[in-house]
Amino acid sequence: LELSMDLTVDKNVEKAVQFLKKEVLRTQEEANTMDKQASHEYRQLLVRSIHQCTVKYPSVAGLIVPVLSEYLVEPGPSAVDVMLFIREIIVKEPQLHDVILAKLLEVFGSITSARVLRVMLWVLGTHSNTVEEATNTVDAIKAAVGPLPLVPVEKNATPGKGENGGADAEADAAKLTTTTLNADGTYVTTVTDSGPVLPTSGELPLRNLLVGGDFFLASALSNTLVKLVLVIKGDENKQTKNKLKMEAMELINEVLSLGVKSNPAIDNDSHERITLCLTLLQNALSPMAQVLIDDSPKAFVDTVQSATATQSDSQADRQQPTVPVDAGLKFTQLTKDKGNKLEEEMEVEDVSLAGSSAKGKKSVFVSRLDRVVQLTGFSDPVYAEATVLVNQFDISVDVLVVNQTADVMQNLSVELATVGDLKLCERPQAYTMAPKEQINMKVSIKVSSTETGIIFGNIVYDGAGPANERSCVILNDIHIDIMDYISPASCAPTAFRSMWAEFEWENKVAVNTEIKSLREYLDHILKNTNMKSLTSDSFIQGECDFLSANLYAKSSFGEDALANISIEKQPDGNIEGFVRIRAKTQGIALSLGDKITMKQK
Repeated sequence: LELSMDLTVDKNVEKAVQFLKKEVLRTQEEANTMDKQASHEYRQLLVRSIHQCTVKYPSVAGLIVPVLSEYLVEPGPSAVDVMLFIREIIVKEPQLHDVILAKLLEVFGSITSARVLRVMLWVLGTHSNTVEEATNTVDAIKAAVGPLPLVPVEKNATPGKGENGGADAEADAAKLTTTTLNADGTYVTTVTDSGPVLPTSGELPLRNLLVGGDFFLASALSNTLVKLVLVIKGDENKQTKNKLKMEAMELINEVLSLGVKSNPAIDNDSHERITLCLTLLQNALSPMAQVLIDDSPKAFVDTVQSATATQSDSQADRQQPTVPVDAGLKFTQLTKDKGNKLEEEMEVEDVSLAGSSAKGKKSVFVSRLDRVVQLTGFSDPVYAEATVLVNQFDISVDVLVVNQTADVMQNLSVELATVGDLKLCERPQAYTMAPKEQINMKVSIKVSSTETGIIFGNIVYDGAGPANERSCVILNDIHIDIMDYISPASCAPTAFRSMWAEFEWENKVAVNTEIKSLREYLDHILKNTNMKSLTSDSFIQGECDFLSANLYAKSSFGEDALANISIEKQPDGNIEGFVRIRAKTQGIALSLGDKITMKQK
């Protein structure tokens, strides 16, 4: 699918979308024969591919929106992807506004996912701009919530006493008494309430979520009701507005009462927000109500644009530099004619490449100098240093050996060994070195996984003289940094959460740093771990005493590395918190944790 999306252009985008649409329909038709989990995963991949097509070519959105909206009722991450896709399309393609609203209202009562409902309520509250649309949305919400009250009213156990005697008598009259005969000849009298039968949770998913204690969803519902009432203006619509206002206040008040009576009780944040919504309905002319009406659409558009920018950055990261088909290949080793003009041009190009930096990166020559590791001391008989070049699946070690003595060294060989998932491909051959002579030898090491490794060894040789004693020089260890295999990458929030729940290896690192700024600490971790923040800058900008961000990276072997930073600034100015790392393999989790522990100060 990724290859197909990369090959999609203006000429074939409609055919590609039509094919993806058929595949989505096929997963629905073969739902009974296919594995349920595999079907959901395949449909999720199809939805993301369609989303990627519409980001590049928004004109094809009209072909796919009616089909995808049918999958909002399914549980799982695919429904969330579809809802986020529709949220973006309603901003980019205004001509589909009426079609999208009609489809959302059609499936609103069948949605089972709380997150899909929250996004859908935001879309409906922001884009229901007419009296008819606001009325239809309120009616859909009322139908999805069901009859009030949300919790049955408790009746007194002792009827006919006190001030409520008449009401209790009526309650008793509403009870149904049934007498049954047991097998042993005894009678059993059963008293049941003959009041109205409330709908079950399976019939009304929204009601089930509210009664189950999802007060974050309740606050989103209250906010949407306020927007739908305040959007109606004009004296000719005053009666309709008052009717919707009373219905909205009744529902919000019932939700607030449910939160107070439930166990556990409603959280303070949701209680404050729902109370504010009730206050805004009572004071529709307050400045706060006007701010809600004016700034809510702007926040909606900003969120969509931020998500689109993140996807664009992800696609830009995957794009590789292209070389024209007719570009020449230059082999400097094969040019023998020193007076050739072509060679002179190549030498100038090589020098400019070594002395300049492209796109802010270090030059090739300087980067090789940074990778030089001294293996022996200057006072040892044999001086050795190595240049370690890490490729995608192997490591090339270029070893320079210098004979610092005035004697001939015979059968000199470099013996290397590895620790970790490193495998020595070949052993260097033995050499005979004259006094003060230097030689270069190359060693290839195969890498099989992403984790920190160690290369160690020694140099052995036969000394001069009749004794011809075997001498040995111990080499310093070469540590292979895991950062050479990890590069920043992007993934969808739903994919991140899915992998976070799936991966079993976790490394929890306590924050211990002298950095005082939360954002500076986050940038410091990103720089030293080659990871990318999936949390948008708009969510973490400004000054605050706490910060939470998700980080993601991918290794050369296709392995995923996840991290979450949760830090807080204490009153004394120090930063406390944890960095949690999760990966599918133990090596990545441990190596990244060690890297953060070493670099965070």
